[in-house]
Amino acid sequence: MENKVPFLNSKKVKRLEIVKNNSVRHKVSPKKSKPIPPRQERKIFMSRRKRKRLVHSNNRSRSRAPEHEDPEKSEEETKTPPRPVHHDTVRKSRPPKCLIVGFSKCGTEALKGFLTLHPDIVAPFREVDFFTNYYFKGLDWYREQMPPSWESQVTIEKTPEYILTRNVLHRIHDYNSSMRLIVMIRDPIVRLQSLYLHDLVHKPQVYPKDTTFKQWCGGRGRTAHVASIVDYASHIRDAFTIFSRRQVLVQSEEELEKSPLKVLRTIESFLGLRRAFSDDKLTYSTDKGFYCFNMTTSTFSKASKTVEMDKNTGCFTKSKGRHHKKIAPALYNELVQFIRPYNGRLFQLLGRRYDWENFS
Repeated sequence: MENKVPFLNSKKVKRLEIVKNNSVRHKVSPKKSKPIPPRQERKIFMSRRKRKRLVHSNNRSRSRAPEHEDPEKSEEETKTPPRPVHHDTVRKSRPPKCLIVGFSKCGTEALKGFLTLHPDIVAPFREVDFFTNYYFKGLDWYREQMPPSWESQVTIEKTPEYILTRNVLHRIHDYNSSMRLIVMIRDPIVRLQSLYLHDLVHKPQVYPKDTTFKQWCGGRGRTAHVASIVDYASHIRDAFTIFSRRQVLVQSEEELEKSPLKVLRTIESFLGLRRAFSDDKLTYSTDKGFYCFNMTTSTFSKASKTVEMDKNTGCFTKSKGRHHKKIAPALYNELVQFIRPYNGRLFQLLGRRYDWENFS
């Protein structure tokens, strides 16, 4: 019968094992490792990763060539810096960052054409009328109406009717609260004459060719029709209320006609663009009596695709600069008296006066 030997203390490293020949031999039991807490285990893991990264970075910094490269390559070839990545590499239709919002017959088309002489400005050929007539088509449709541009360029869209309605200005603000707005104004009486000739050509069903200027005004000078045209201050005040004043720039048609370079440089600074306008971009036409595009400049081709012009002279078409007939003295005096308070509110709002006949 085999003799049973009691186990020694379990805490000891050795234990006794009974064998058939009644001999006892010692067997060393492996030490049981205590479980490592999760947090300590993560620290050990992270320290190992750091050591691996350090070794890897040291290997990369050594002067020896990588295994896949030809060891016979010259040192200059192996040290060639990587080509810089330019993000402005996609030319596509982009939403406008600036809008010419008003007023009609105040030189807005000429201004848009002159602005496109700047290499960093692009503009669509036609008035888009998105925020007034085509808002239901959505923002994607609006963006598709813009000409292709680089990311560094500024797209400008012109629709003079935008400023006439507060709801439209709110739509523009909701679309882009940082939008820049340009407003063009003009001597109100001269603008009335220009609109009258425009309507005779483009609205024959409303105003037949034999319609007189007095009839077009409503039979006299003091009418709601005249007031809606000469009241600049109310609409500009709406723009100042919805947007900040620093986002709205007001310029006059007379300044653009006499000193276009001065106006263009003002807008250049307003948009934060580099100085690119110069005297050679435009040339004065004694036949037309206003400035035209200089066809010899490198930017003329781009501008000619933006506005309607005579490609032989670089001047605007006959629709620009129509001859205004003289207004009857009685009607003229009535218009001056009626318009003067509107101009007074405009001058007070803008903090300056304009050199307009009978209003300066």
